[in-house]
Amino acid sequence: MRGRGLALCGLGLLAACSGTTPADAGADPQGADAGAEDAGYSPLDCHEAARRVALTETWLGRNFLHAVTWTAVAPAPPAQGDNTWTFVVTNAQDSTEVPMASVALTVEDLDGTVWHTESGFAGDDGSYTAGPVALATEGPAELTVQVVAGLGGDPDTIKEIFCVGPSE
Repeated sequence: MRGRGLALCGLGLLAACSGTTPADAGADPQGADAGAEDAGYSPLDCHEAARRVALTETWLGRNFLHAVTWTAVAPAPPAQGDNTWTFVVTNAQDSTEVPMASVALTVEDLDGTVWHTESGFAGDDGSYTAGPVALATEGPAELTVQVVAGLGGDPDTIKEIFCVGPSE
């Protein structure tokens, strides 16, 4: 498992939490698997209570150039199997949509096994729909969205950890 100092985050759509820990979300910090060492992804815990975070969030890029705001997630919260996600790419400074931004999306487990990759361009309104995004197993996963606005624009990376629930 990669060392991650990130708090449990569910993709806005994917139940994002922007720094919220299970304790902050009103959950038992030990979770339903208290004492279970075999989970393999501590301190992240994807027990049910921790997954009940807001279903829409805005994730800010690491270079503070762009943000993505999740507008639709199906199923919500994300679940094992095929998922469809829609987000809007915005300028992080003034929240205006970034039309025709280049978008590259990668979903992987915390061990680095890639589950899904795709790339394309946001629409005239800055929106991008990804899917079907096949999520392989329950538990924590990492989503990386790389955004480049215009030709020769500066890249920005939005990276968060979210929880994948059981198939529906």
